[in-house]
Amino acid sequence: MGLTVAYRLRSLRSMMIVQVIGFSSMFLSIGQVPIDFLDGWLHDAARLNPLTNVLRLSRQGFVGEMSWDLTWPGLVALLAMTVVGGLAALRALTRLAP
Repeated sequence: MGLTVAYRLRSLRSMMIVQVIGFSSMFLSIGQVPIDFLDGWLHDAARLNPLTNVLRLSRQGFVGEMSWDLTWPGLVALLAMTVVGGLAALRALTRLAP
């Protein structure tokens, strides 16, 4: 995502936008607080955020036992974010230098 924004805006200052997007996506996931303690709209946003599944995948090696029920959604979300981000960065790069 960072490369996509940098290629589109053609400036190092665009990384500030990437930081805001990254912080927002982390805030709207279980990066700060476990989902059991979230309530209201923040709980719904964290439940729908694909980063939540990636964080569950990374945490299960440290906290609790590993299970396939928590592993596959994180792998799917990680793969989808990698493919979408990679294709967006490639598209932005080809527009920058054809």
